[in-house]
Amino acid sequence: MDSKNISSLVDPYSMPDRELERYLIDQGKAELELVNQLETPVGSWQEIESNLLKVETGVKSEYQQVKTKNITAWSKMLTIAASVSFILVGLLSWQNYKLQSQLKSVLVANYLFEEQFSKSSRTTYVGFSSELVNLEKELQSAKNTEEKLNILIKRKAIFEKQLNPKKGVSNEFSI
Repeated sequence: MDSKNISSLVDPYSMPDRELERYLIDQGKAELELVNQLETPVGSWQEIESNLLKVETGVKSEYQQVKTKNITAWSKMLTIAASVSFILVGLLSWQNYKLQSQLKSVLVANYLFEEQFSKSSRTTYVGFSSELVNLEKELQSAKNTEEKLNILIKRKAIFEKQLNPKKGVSNEFSI
């Protein structure tokens, strides 16, 4: 019989420790020789490598697809947000421009009204007019907007009477 076959028939548990270690070392060497004698076919290694590459690229492509989907979704949301903010800035700028032009026209009308009032040939005592003082008190005590509006209309009529003693001349300013 061959020595390899004899060693495989020996019971390792019946040996002393030193012999057991020697036996296990011999068995390991024998297995190493067997493994070294075995040759794997080259095609098998190439197939394993190609399968690994396919798996790696498949995982990468799936990750890239998910990443691309997330990027396109975020870019679309960012584009929409930028468009909306651009439109809002445009609308606010336009409103600001319109309000500035209205303010200029109000200031011009106010200036003309004050100039006309100061150049009036008739001396008036607006601050001491009892009608105006009473209307101011009513205006301060008015609770709702309709009452305030009526009082303001009355006050406007009194101002117009004092500025235009002649009928037919209109000094209304519209904005």
